[in-house]
Amino acid sequence: MSDVLDRSDPALSVPGRAWFLFLYPLLAVVVVLVVAAVGVGAVWWADAVG
Repeated sequence: MSDVLDRSDPALSVPGRAWFLFLYPLLAVVVVLVVAAVGVGAVWWADAVG
C-alpha cells in the first residue's frame, strides 16, 4: 500500500502543479472576461434605458 502511494504521489504532484500553473492564468482570463462582459452589459443597459 505504501509502495503504491510512494509511486503515485510524485506522479500526481508534478502534473498537479503544472495543471494549477495552467489553471490559474486561465481562471484570471475568465474573471477578466466576465468582469468586462458585465461592464459592457451595464453600459449597454444604461444606454438603452437612459
